[in-house]
Amino acid sequence: MERFNYKQRISIADYVDSLDMDFKKRKSIADYESPDMDEAQTRNIFRNVLKYCRSKDHVRELVLKGANLVKIGTSLLSECILKLESVNFRHCQIAKKDLLTIVSKIPCSQHLKSIDLSFLNFSPIPPHMLQEAAKSLEKFHLNNSDSSLSVEQCTGLIAGIKENPLMTSLGLGGQRSLKHLPGEMMVDMITQNMKCLELSGTGLKPRQLEVIFQQISKLPTMTKLDLTRNVLTEVDKDILAEALSNVEDLGLKWTKLEKDQVNALLVQILKKQKSKKVDLYEINLKHVDKFLLAETVKTMEVAVLSFTNITHDQGTTLLETIRKGSKLTTLHLTDQDELSQVDPQLLCEAVLTLEYVYLLNTGLARQAVTELVSQGIKSKKLKYMLSDGVRL
Repeated sequence: MERFNYKQRISIADYVDSLDMDFKKRKSIADYESPDMDEAQTRNIFRNVLKYCRSKDHVRELVLKGANLVKIGTSLLSECILKLESVNFRHCQIAKKDLLTIVSKIPCSQHLKSIDLSFLNFSPIPPHMLQEAAKSLEKFHLNNSDSSLSVEQCTGLIAGIKENPLMTSLGLGGQRSLKHLPGEMMVDMITQNMKCLELSGTGLKPRQLEVIFQQISKLPTMTKLDLTRNVLTEVDKDILAEALSNVEDLGLKWTKLEKDQVNALLVQILKKQKSKKVDLYEINLKHVDKFLLAETVKTMEVAVLSFTNITHDQGTTLLETIRKGSKLTTLHLTDQDELSQVDPQLLCEAVLTLEYVYLLNTGLARQAVTELVSQGIKSKKLKYMLSDGVRL
């Protein structure tokens, strides 16, 4: 435990790195245990980490992501909830009785500000317990793709959020029962201090989305909004554009949008210049004015434009604009066939103004790739480039 001395944030992954496990590529530590390590040894490691966190005053945050906690012990888990400021149980394996105890202890803690319970089975948790938990937290993440909250649980949760103006971050990705709630209830989900909201794959209805967007528009700025895999085509374009342009990190991957909505959004992003990262993965951009697209992307720090059907003219104008100077540090242009027709020198000069570039499946000629590699190696700014057959 010496490696944890004076660390405020402790991750279980840091403790087991001696087992030569690449934890970042796994959902569960237990799935990739060392051959020389049995279940009892693994459980003993987890228990020792929890005991250390419980006993040391300097520890504030504990990340247990992916750990098997089934036989760790209810009291030890409860004591960590009562003592720490932040606990991440994402993808953990937890016994039902332990999960019930954890959620019930949240309102009792004078320290806990953030908890991530994403991808756990919440079926045994009564709605009133979720309501009480939501009243006391600043960050509450319950993203799930397998076992969604019930309508009653969602209702209790939002009732708790309504009474908690301090909540700044809410993760409800995959919670499809939300779409069965009244539109007006969505007002209560956006607190006056909300900074991060994850709603990917929720299937919310147009009226619900409009209510949420109108609330977001009232906030000075939102740090992050994830709307991945949602259908937004029936949402009023002006309401949508006004709200989404108010977000620094905007996730629209695999989201359905109409042409006029895309145009309205880009106009507002260009006007406000609040957006730092925008993910437009698989959104059709070929009908967008080439100058509007280029000037808007220029104001961002990270732009994900992969699978967006950018035309040759749009690609050329975008690269010309980037070459002249922009805020952009990271650009994703994977699967943009038209880039193969762009002037290789222009592409090279634009890429060299960036730090991270992704150009997979763009059909670039060997000469163009060779030139990119040659210039990229010499560049003091370019840190990473991924192209067909090349990783620099």
